[in-house]
Amino acid sequence: GAKCLVCNSTSPDYGAGLFIQGNFLCDCCEEMIISLKAEDIYYPFVKNSLKKIWQAGSIRPEKRYLS
Repeated sequence: GAKCLVCNSTSPDYGAGLFIQGNFLCDCCEEMIISLKAEDIYYPFVKNSLKKIWQAGSIRPEKRYLS
């Protein structure tokens, strides 16, 4: 299975998550991100994990969304 970009767990089922620019995001982390607020303790960790998508080079983020 693929390793989740955020929690690093391995999913045995690719249907239990999604791929973003070739990076896997498990369904648990997807649900957490949907409900995440900027004040949450996990926000900086998740933000830095998601930056890996753009560091791969194919997407250029708007700075205002990642600061």
